[in-house]
Amino acid sequence: MGTACEELSPTPICHYAYELATLFNHFYTACPILKAEPERQTYRLWLTAKFKETIAEVLEVIGLPAPDRM
Repeated sequence: MGTACEELSPTPICHYAYELATLFNHFYTACPILKAEPERQTYRLWLTAKFKETIAEVLEVIGLPAPDRM
């Protein structure tokens, strides 16, 4: 994010948000959460919660509201 501050441009942050969302989408498609064994399900739910927190913070930085549901 140093580049965004130096250039006074939100573009690098937007690219990061897009890349993060794309990677999570691939994970979510390849790794079912509710059908997983309990140990994997716990990890996948934790990872999903961390993604939600991170993407919400990134969107807040660029002035966009995070959706409540997808």
